[in-house]
Amino acid sequence: MEHRLLAIDEGHQRLSLIDTRDRGAGWTLSLDELPLARDLQRLGPDRALVGYDHGFFELDIRTGAVCNVCERWREVTAVRRLPNGSTLVTGTDLDGDKGIVMLTLDRDLRETARIRRDGNYVRLMRPVSDGYLLCSNDHILETDLTLNELVTAGVVDAGL
Repeated sequence: MEHRLLAIDEGHQRLSLIDTRDRGAGWTLSLDELPLARDLQRLGPDRALVGYDHGFFELDIRTGAVCNVCERWREVTAVRRLPNGSTLVTGTDLDGDKGIVMLTLDRDLRETARIRRDGNYVRLMRPVSDGYLLCSNDHILETDLTLNELVTAGVVDAGL
C-alpha cells in the first residue's frame, strides 16, 4: 500500500510528511519553538492548520514551511478552521477566563465570540451539526453551541 501521511509526534515534538512511494519527498520539522503541537486539520491539498500550546499556525505541506503564526495564549489544545474562514481556538483558562474557553476569530484573527464552561482540561474539540464534541481526561462531552452539556460519555478504564 502506498500512503502520504502528515503526522504529529507529540512525544518528540516533530511534524512529519511521510510518503511511502517516495522517501525523498517527505520531511520532518522540529516543533521545539512551537510547543505541544497536538491538533491538525488539512485545509487544502497543500495547506494544514496546526494547533499548539500558544495558538496555531498554517503549514505548507509541500515544503514543511511554517506560515501565518498566531501566538497569543497558553494552554491551547484544539483549533479548527470553519468553512466560513473563522478559526475556533479552544483551551483552558485562555485570556484570564477560567475553565474551558472557546474563542472564535474572524479571517483577520480578530475575536468575534467567546464562550466558556466549567472544567479544568479539554484535549480535543470538534464542531458537530448543532454544537461541539469536547474530549477530556475521562469523558467525551457533546454540547450545544453555547457549550451547555447535552450528552456525556465516560471512558472505560482499559487497565493501561
